[in-house]
Amino acid sequence: TLFNIRSNVPRDFFCQKLLATCALYRIYRQLTAFSTTVCFSFSNFEPYGR
Repeated sequence: TLFNIRSNVPRDFFCQKLLATCALYRIYRQLTAFSTTVCFSFSNFEPYGR
């Protein structure tokens, strides 16, 4: 039983790290898409501002 507990802990830890990495990657992709959209719109509106 002690061996099972020890072998279960790293797996749960790895799954938590994997889920956190996926969540961070999803947030990062949303932020990059949002920033590129904002920069693209700003670069489009720049000639009209001048």
